[in-house]
Amino acid sequence: MSPSTRAARTGFRLAAIVLGFLQAWALRFYIEPDGVNYFDIAGAYLRRDWTNALNAYWSPLYSWLLALIQWTVHPSPYLESTFLHLLNFVLFLLALASFEFFFRRLLSVIMVFYPQAGDNESQPEWAWWMLGYTAFLVCTLRLITLGSDSPDMALAAVLFLATGVLIELAQSDRGALHYGFLGLVLGVGYLAKGVMLPLTFVYILAAALARRGLKKPDWRAFATLAGFLLISTPFAIALSRAKGRFTFGDTGSVAYFNQVTPIPLSEAALSNFVHRPVRLFDEPPVYTYVTPFTATYPAWYDGSYWLEGVNCAPWPARPRTIFISFPPKNSGSPAGSSWSSLPVTGGKLPSAFSSYGLSGCRVWRPWRSMLLCLSSPDMSPSR
Repeated sequence: MSPSTRAARTGFRLAAIVLGFLQAWALRFYIEPDGVNYFDIAGAYLRRDWTNALNAYWSPLYSWLLALIQWTVHPSPYLESTFLHLLNFVLFLLALASFEFFFRRLLSVIMVFYPQAGDNESQPEWAWWMLGYTAFLVCTLRLITLGSDSPDMALAAVLFLATGVLIELAQSDRGALHYGFLGLVLGVGYLAKGVMLPLTFVYILAAALARRGLKKPDWRAFATLAGFLLISTPFAIALSRAKGRFTFGDTGSVAYFNQVTPIPLSEAALSNFVHRPVRLFDEPPVYTYVTPFTATYPAWYDGSYWLEGVNCAPWPARPRTIFISFPPKNSGSPAGSSWSSLPVTGGKLPSAFSSYGLSGCRVWRPWRSMLLCLSSPDMSPSR
């Protein structure tokens, strides 16, 4: 490593640490509903209240770390949010170290395919590191931020580390222990956030094909799978027993339901959900929650509890009518002319295109499947 590269890395590393700490300290009294729920779950773990602690929506790792802080430091309620952001800063430092490990492996790959990179004055190695650190700071301090009371920073650290290990496996012939270590890292990622469950199989497939490709997959990737199951299975078993059904977590289905068919509290109270809030007064609207768990705000504590028995599948429940605007026929330019709105219900979109004379128009073909999805019946619970 050249002196200029070493100086650039040291300068950017120190700048990242200072900026990360300043952001965490400036936002130390900021907390969102997510952080409140993670603290509630952490308290349940400390009380050994497994009914409240095992949650199918909020991933466990962040709550475990908060519980560790509460058990060792015993912060007052006034300082709880401050320690949460200090935890975020520690995770930021781990993400920084993981990023440097990943970027070193990435540069080694670049040097293999482009030997001239980093060897001349037009593409010095310190410039690559400057580009990498800038991207890292934008992702962590601007997109994730240390003010976020969620495990996103922990997930970033896992992704950087796992990708770096994957590059290392592709570059050199490593033993099964290295493949198993990748699985352990992916298991920690699953405990940090449920989205790592599907991504884990992408990493396992990439590990199997990294050295020899499709013609001769590397069976050592099964060690990656074993490492992942070793970390993830105990929590999945405990969660499944608590829920009375097999599950690795319901974050995906709950988030899908909330984003696709969000319903107001008034409709939820009048629905036929198995669990729903009870409306006490109409004016002003007052609701109460009868739950088996204790939480600051029960409506956000466990989304899978409130959606128990609700069909969250993305297929039709009832038709939806949409309006599609078309430019006037035989018009060279739609500017300044009146457009036509055509109501379309359910699966009648293809016939609507045909009736309007657009079935053979090539510019519309790539959009037909998208518009067909828009006109399909929406996913709604029976209520």
